[in-house]
Amino acid sequence: MKNTIGSKIKKIRERNGLTQQEFARVLGYKDKSMIAHIEKGDSDMAYDKMILLIDKFNIDANELFSSPKEVDDNQFQRLELLIGKESLEIIKTKKVAVFGLGGVGGNVCDALARSGVQDFVLIDHDKVDISNINRQLISNLNVIGQYKVDVMKRHLKSINQNIRVLMKKMFYLPENSLDFDFKQYDYVIDAIDTVSAKIDIICKCHELGVPVISALGCGNKLDPTMLEISDISKTSYDPLAKVLRRELRKRNINHLKVVYSKESPIEPKEKIISKNKKVVPASSAFVPPVAGIIIASEVIKVFLN
Repeated sequence: MKNTIGSKIKKIRERNGLTQQEFARVLGYKDKSMIAHIEKGDSDMAYDKMILLIDKFNIDANELFSSPKEVDDNQFQRLELLIGKESLEIIKTKKVAVFGLGGVGGNVCDALARSGVQDFVLIDHDKVDISNINRQLISNLNVIGQYKVDVMKRHLKSINQNIRVLMKKMFYLPENSLDFDFKQYDYVIDAIDTVSAKIDIICKCHELGVPVISALGCGNKLDPTMLEISDISKTSYDPLAKVLRRELRKRNINHLKVVYSKESPIEPKEKIISKNKKVVPASSAFVPPVAGIIIASEVIKVFLN
C-alpha cells in the first residue's frame, strides 16, 4: 500500500480543494509534513486515519483499497483458522437483512461484516443523534445528523470493500411490507422497538420459513453477562417479551428465537419524556452492543450448520 496510497490521498485532497495544511488539520495531524510524506510515498497512512478520511469526505473504501483479493485473503485468515476455508466461503454467499441500526443492530452489522458476510440490506430512517454516542457503534461527533444507513454503509465498506449494501431509509411498518422480498434473505435480524413492526417482520419470516431472531429490551439494564439466546416462550423479566408472546400466540406463533436479559430492569435516576410523550429508556455502553454481538454469533452458527 506504501507505493500506491499517496497518489490516492492527493487525489482526494485536491478534489476537495484543500491545501496540505488544511487536509492535515482535518485528519488531526499537527502540520502538513505528514501529508507531504504520505503523498510522496515516504510514509503510510495509519488505518484509523483512513477510516476518518472515509467518514469526513464520504468516499467509497474502494478508492483507498484497490486490491479486493489481497484485502480479503488477509483480513479473514484468523477466522478461517477456526472454521475452515469452505465454511468461510459459505458465509460470503449469505444475505442478511438488519432492521434497526441502533445499539443492537449496529453491532450485529459490524460483527457479521468482520465474519465474512458480504450482502446486507439495512433498514433504518433515523439520523445519528448525540444521545446515541454512549452505545451505538457508528455514532460519533463527526456524523451527528447523518442518516444511520449512510454511515453504516461507509463503515461496512471500510471493513470489507467487497460488501454490498442495499439501504432503505424508512421505518418498517406493516403497510410498507410489500417493499421487502423476505424470500431473498438468508437471515433476518429484528432490532427495532415498535411492537407492530416486530410482529409483522416475525410473521412474514414465519410464513416463508426465513430464519429470524429478535432483540428484546436492552434499556434500563447494566449487566451484559445476563444476556442469553432463548425461545420467547422461556423468557422472563422482560416487559416487551410479555407483549410479544401474547400477540404472537394470537397469530399461532408459539416459538421465536430471541436475545434477552434476565436482569431485572433498573429504575432510572430521573425521567426524560420524548416528543411522543413516552419515557426514554436509560441505556449503557455494555448491554445493547453485547446483545448485537450475541445475535451475530448466533447467525454465523446457523450459517455453518
